[in-house]
Amino acid sequence: MVGLFSWIKASQNRIRAGYFKLLAEALELNYDEKSRNVSGNFGGRQVLFYSTDGNTRYTPYRRVVEVRSASAGSLTFSLRADGITSVLDELWAGKRMEVGDDAIDRTCIWHTNNPEYLRAALVPEILDQLKELLASGAVGHRFGIELADGVVRYEEESGEFEERDVLRLQNRLPFLQDLAAIAEVDADSKS
Repeated sequence: MVGLFSWIKASQNRIRAGYFKLLAEALELNYDEKSRNVSGNFGGRQVLFYSTDGNTRYTPYRRVVEVRSASAGSLTFSLRADGITSVLDELWAGKRMEVGDDAIDRTCIWHTNNPEYLRAALVPEILDQLKELLASGAVGHRFGIELADGVVRYEEESGEFEERDVLRLQNRLPFLQDLAAIAEVDADSKS
């Protein structure tokens, strides 16, 4: 029985590796066979795509996209889709920031160390991209976005990696690049 589970896990890893190779090829990035990560320079910023295994029945698979801003300022933020985790997060971390868009404010919880700046930086084009992300079913995947130390990190929880995930992760990149630009403007304003 252990052999069967090992074979299934190895098969899943080969499938995931194939999908990450497709992602690397589509974005002209590098695929690392050893770490099974996709990384490189995209739009002038370092990006990293990776996935973690769901080791147990209760641990979900995670897909992660990181975009490193060209300069890191002091701005931090986190965004979580509303739900029990977000409600607990709100109780733990304090008051939620609202962005002034009812659809987003009803669905998401923002925390930041600079609400005035972030609210001003979230221009309609960026809010529209967030609404597209929400409409695409990202909430069903339980997702979060955070900025810390100049790195914008998108993480979603879902089932085993599938071919459609390649396109979804690829489509997240412009939005994450825009969030990294917000961090860069914050850093540049303080230098």
